Amino acid sequence: MNFDYSEFKEKSREIEQRFGGTRVPVPPFSSKGCKLLRQDQPDLSKFVPSKGTRLLDLGSGVYSPLRSFWEGESAEYYTLDSDDSLDADFCNFKEVPKYLKFDYIYANQVIEHISKEELDNFINDVFHATNKDGLALFTIPNVQYWFKYIGDYDHKNPITFYQLGALLELTGFKVIDVYKYGKRAKEIFDSKDDVKYLVEFLSRYYEMEPYDFVAVLAKK
Repeated sequence: MNFDYSEFKEKSREIEQRFGGTRVPVPPFSSKGCKLLRQDQPDLSKFVPSKGTRLLDLGSGVYSPLRSFWEGESAEYYTLDSDDSLDADFCNFKEVPKYLKFDYIYANQVIEHISKEELDNFINDVFHATNKDGLALFTIPNVQYWFKYIGDYDHKNPITFYQLGALLELTGFKVIDVYKYGKRAKEIFDSKDDVKYLVEFLSRYYEMEPYDFVAVLAKK
């Protein structure tokens, strides 16, 4: 880390209090807790493609799902993936030209595959690749849905949203939004009161949650 660990812990606590984590003593359905979405995909409403804007899709994978959405508006779409078998524009940040900056960076389920030793440099690379006032959206598994996290053998970093937020802000970003979402989010929201009570009980006393993912949106 390029900063003191005590500073990191203090910033993590600040992020958690600001956006409401499980350890914050409020029920998950309360407006005071971390925001919950009734959907199974991250919110991309602040990612607005327009002519000339650039998006970097980190860990874009085989399908590059944002390509048609982004390029359809005459915006520039770039991919970065370490898998050499894919036809990505870049395999790592060293291949990205220094002059090329991005208005939006999207890292969907990438952070958990990066070791703690490498994560600091990765966040720095994202920061330097982002335009001033640009946005970076990171999604990670919700480690409070523990079985979901350990179900992927390639997961290396059980990071919480407030730890990720601390890394981002200590690097120079400003975290502007945090929310949780998941494949059964609508079902949970529409469930009966006794089910909601059980969700709240497990969250409050055992730090367990049924929401698959957490998204952290940051601005440079």
